[in-house]
Amino acid sequence: MMKTRSILAIVVAMMFLLGDVHAQDCNPNEDIKDCYPALIAKGSPSPICCEELDHHINCLCKYIDINQIILPPHYQYLPNLANTCGVFFPVCELGL
Repeated sequence: MMKTRSILAIVVAMMFLLGDVHAQDCNPNEDIKDCYPALIAKGSPSPICCEELDHHINCLCKYIDINQIILPPHYQYLPNLANTCGVFFPVCELGL
């Protein structure tokens, strides 16, 4: 019984650690770099772009704030690009 609890505690601790690793920094220069051509040209996203957006869905609001500096004024098209990919764009609060 004690051994089972110890193993369970280790598994739970590892889940928390992996959760922290999964909550990576949001860096659009790396995370959604394949979306830049579609953002700049207001064109259709590539399948790789759509995968990147889906994979980094938790960063989308942060990308808008970051992209105000990196890709002005193209950041404003990120929600449309995500929607074209079928990726639900979250409602973002100002000042993230």
